[in-house]
Amino acid sequence: INPAAIVVACNTASVAIIDHGTEDFRRHCFLVTPLLNEAVNASENNNIVFLATPGTLKSRYVIQAITSIKMSANIWPIATQSLVALSEARLAGEESSFEDFAELIGFNLTEEQRLSIDTVVLGCTHFPHLIDGLRRIFPSAHNWIDPARKVALQVVASRKVVAEPISEQSKV
Repeated sequence: INPAAIVVACNTASVAIIDHGTEDFRRHCFLVTPLLNEAVNASENNNIVFLATPGTLKSRYVIQAITSIKMSANIWPIATQSLVALSEARLAGEESSFEDFAELIGFNLTEEQRLSIDTVVLGCTHFPHLIDGLRRIFPSAHNWIDPARKVALQVVASRKVVAEPISEQSKV
């Protein structure tokens, strides 16, 4: 089998691929990675929260990106494995509460910091399912950075290039 595209739809797995330098693997592989530079460009007041799994936050790739961003913006990376469980519970139709997550945010941010955040980076493909609850926790955020759309557009663009018919002139 020779797939036209492989999408690694997990930030943690994607940054692990980057950290371990498997460039040969990435020929038709699209990685979902946190869009931290895009967050800095989108943020008006340079107050950004980055929600991700502990594995994503421990990545060399992510640590380097956060270090460079800290020179131009306030960024608060928060390990939020509890959000993954919350998302999975909701997708399974179970009742779930944001109380534990709200408490976690309270341990990581002051009220003033939380209310100053205008940009949220969703560093896990589970988190868009929770956007309504996240909007209540970060009411000042108007930039929600989700890498899934960018990756989807990259895949579509790559398919257009592959699917274009070969013209008579280029057959030579």
